[in-house]
Amino acid sequence: MTIDRANRDRLIVSINRYLSEETTAFKFDDELFAIREATTDQTIHLAVELLWTCYDDLNDHKVHLTREVWDYVQRLLLVLESDATIELQTRRHWDAAQLWAAMTLTAVAAVSIAIGLEWQLLLLWPVMWCVSLLIFHTRDVDDKAGEPLIEPFVSISQIAELHRPLTRFRKRRYPPIIAGRRIRRGWAAIAMALWLHSAWLMFSPFALLWQSLPRTEGHLRVSLPEEDSLSLECISP
Repeated sequence: MTIDRANRDRLIVSINRYLSEETTAFKFDDELFAIREATTDQTIHLAVELLWTCYDDLNDHKVHLTREVWDYVQRLLLVLESDATIELQTRRHWDAAQLWAAMTLTAVAAVSIAIGLEWQLLLLWPVMWCVSLLIFHTRDVDDKAGEPLIEPFVSISQIAELHRPLTRFRKRRYPPIIAGRRIRRGWAAIAMALWLHSAWLMFSPFALLWQSLPRTEGHLRVSLPEEDSLSLECISP
C-alpha cells in the first residue's frame, strides 16, 4: 500500500488551516483536490472524499462543523499523521426499501396502462415523491445507526494503539463559537430546499428506479501500520 508522506503532511496542514479559520471553504476545496491529484495514496483520496462533505462548495464560509464531525476530522488527522491506511469495504445487497420502490413503480405503471396518458397521471408524481423521500430518510437513519461512533476505527483500543507512538499528535478541542453558525440563513436556505425538492418531485420515477436497484454499502476500516515500517512502500518527498 503506497504511503505518500509528503502529501499526507500537506493535507494535515491544509485541514488545520481550515479548522483554525486561516482559510475558507473555497480555498480549502482547491487545496484538497490539488493534493488528491498529486498522489496515488488511496488513504488521501478517501480522506478528501470524506472531507468534501464537511463544507459547502457553493457558498464560501468559515469552518462550520458539529461536534461529532469535528471529532471525526480529528480521527482522520490521527490516521494521516501515522502510516496507517483507510480501506473502503463494499458489498451489494437487497433490502425491504427496494421492494417498496419496485412495487410503487409497478403500481404507477399499472395505473398508466389502465387510464392512458391522461392529466390525472400527474397526481401520481407526489405519491412517488413521498415514497422516495420516505425510503431515503429510512435508509439514512439505518445507515447512521449502523456506524460506529469512532468510525473509521473499529475500537477504542485501535485508536490508542495508533496514537501511542505519535507523541506529537494532540486532539484539538471543539471551539464552541462555531456551534451556532449557519452556512445559509433565511430565504437562501428555503430557496435551496425548494429547488432540491422540486427537482426530486420532477424526477421521482427515476429516483424510485434507482432506489429499487441493489444497494452498494460501504464501510471504512483503518489498517494499522506494520511493525517494520521499512516493509511499507513510501514516496520520498
